[in-house]
Amino acid sequence: MPSIDTNILIRYLVRDDESQFRKVIELLKEYQESTLTINIPVIMESCWVLRSTYNYSKNELIETYRLLLKTKGLNIQSNKTVELALDEYEKSNADFEDCLIAVVNEISNQVPTFTFDKKASKLKRMKLLK
Repeated sequence: MPSIDTNILIRYLVRDDESQFRKVIELLKEYQESTLTINIPVIMESCWVLRSTYNYSKNELIETYRLLLKTKGLNIQSNKTVELALDEYEKSNADFEDCLIAVVNEISNQVPTFTFDKKASKLKRMKLLK
């Protein structure tokens, strides 16, 4: 199954380059009956780009990823994991990436996840290293 890189996803989401956006739309049309995969590293990297470059708020990130989970022709790798991380992100002060790391590690039975990040350490799967 083919997949897309972060730059393709960002062009699709923010439409900041019309020519590239049109190419992405054509690609999505081509794979509408099958699927293109968005893997976990692309989700994490795109989150960082959307927040740091495009100033997406927490609510905008949540809404964006929830819409991606429903988009025909796109398959988010481990979509249930991403959904669980979004649920955790929605009710915590931690960054989405930290929520995703915590959920992935829990599913892999690799808990707790040790961190120096005080906000992330508030997640039930994380533990602050003092």
